[in-house]
Formats: sequence, C-alpha cells, structure tokens
Amino acid sequence: MPTCRNCHRTIGKFDADVCPYCGTTDPIDSQYQTKDMTSFIDPQRPKGGLYKSKRRKVAFWLCFFLGFAGIHDFYLGFKKNGIANIIFTTCFVGIIGTIILILNLTNVIEWSIPGGYLLPFAVDFFLHAGYAFHYVLKDSLKDGNGVFLR
Repeated sequence: MPTCRNCHRTIGKFDADVCPYCGTTDPIDSQYQTKDMTSFIDPQRPKGGLYKSKRRKVAFWLCFFLGFAGIHDFYLGFKKNGIANIIFTTCFVGIIGTIILILNLTNVIEWSIPGGYLLPFAVDFFLHAGYAFHYVLKDSLKDGNGVFLR
C-alpha cells in the first residue's frame, strides 16, 4: 500500500488525488511502485531448496543395524532421543556386563561368555532390531520437522 508523502500514513490506491487524513493533493509519489515481497522473505532452506522428507526404509535399516547407537533418531532429527539411546545402551551394557563379569569371576555362574558384555549388547541389539519393524508397519510416522516419512 502506498503512503502519503506529507503525513506518511498508509492510503489506498483509490485516494491518489487527495489524502483522506491530511488533505494533501496528489499524495502518492510519482516514483511509487509496488515492491516484490519475495526479496524480503528469507528462504527456509539454504539456496531456496525444498525440504525433502526422510525415507522410512533408511530409518528401518539404520534402526535395524545401528539402533543401539541411536543413529536412526539422529537421521530423523530427534537428537535428544539419539543421545538417550547412546546413554541407555552404555548404561545397560556396562551395568549388566559388569554384573555378569563379577559373577563369572567369583564362580557364582560358570558361563563361557567372553568378557560378560556380549550378552547385554546382544539383547540391546535385538531389541532395537525388533523395534525397527515399527518404521515399516506404521504409516503415520513423522520426522523431527513434523513431515511424514515417505
């Protein structure tokens, strides 16, 4: 909308002869042009590219093989969940593995598990491998930006 050159209030194009506020004749500057608003809008993506939604098959395979490290959550944009996965895996494998190792060293149990950390890691790996099918079976999953997975 143009502004009056005298009082600087916004006026309509139909008030080109007299300003309705201050009464100035011919209030619109002769150099007035409409502005292209696209030059004032910042692009949402760098270089103006469109956002591409994440793929559910990639999320499935990342969760299947690297779910214990939370890589699938980082891929989908859920950084806090990815960090929580790393902390959970470290604590779960560390605590349970240490308990198995201590029980094995004190001869309470006689397992031939190397180091005692392999069993809890395998349990955690298979839990995430089972959870990976969640990405294939559920249709209404969204990524960190709220866009449906394709």
